[in-house]
Amino acid sequence: MDLTDTSVPLEERIAAVRQLAEGSATDAVIDTLLKGLDLRSEFLRDEIVAALRKIQAEPVLFARATDREVPLEQRLEALVGLRNLRPTDGRALAPLLKESDPKVREAAAEVFVVFGAESVEAQLIDAVKDPVPDVRYYAVLAVGQLKSPQAKTAISRAFVVEKNALVQDALGQAARQQKS
Repeated sequence: MDLTDTSVPLEERIAAVRQLAEGSATDAVIDTLLKGLDLRSEFLRDEIVAALRKIQAEPVLFARATDREVPLEQRLEALVGLRNLRPTDGRALAPLLKESDPKVREAAAEVFVVFGAESVEAQLIDAVKDPVPDVRYYAVLAVGQLKSPQAKTAISRAFVVEKNALVQDALGQAARQQKS
């Protein structure tokens, strides 16, 4: 079943997710579940996250996200999956903050807004200086959660030089968050 098909009643799509959770973590099952994470339905998203946990998809998602041979779209979907699963340790994703593809760097930085920023503080501080504003935006939000002197210095230095309005807004949020 296509979980993104909104012509199918939500109850049927939730039932399909629960059925998928009873199987094994095959690529097809994981792909089907990941596609559904893009939807706005919190009920369906929660069911998908529970299914991904039940089939223990986390190691597969880490492997996909970090494998440069995997197509870009699948890598990005794996990062969305990890962002929703919130694993306890995201250090394996730190090298993605230096990837050549800005979409990968952006998605990785966004993951660290949700979990694991403490474990990759130095890499996130470097990402605050990324040439791509969207990467800087998420890196700033992640660093803003950190209370270390290095994180506070990174935010205050970036505030002085940043030209992008959206990143400037994130820097303001980060500075306020670090003060609280």
